[in-house]
Amino acid sequence: LGAITMTVMAGATTYATGEAFRRHFESGGTFLDIDFTKIQNFFTQNLEKGRVIVENFKENREMVEFEEVK
Repeated sequence: LGAITMTVMAGATTYATGEAFRRHFESGGTFLDIDFTKIQNFFTQNLEKGRVIVENFKENREMVEFEEVK
């Protein structure tokens, strides 16, 4: 159970971090003007979305692996 939880949280954290930095850089930001308060807020908003994406990916992958075994 712990391994599954850690995997999901690692994926969700990676997703949320990537989305926060993507938004910053797409809006014209650079490494020199990062506002970590804004990034932290956007990160927090996307953490749950990342968790759902990772869980859906994991479920779909398990379904594909199960179908291949048949």
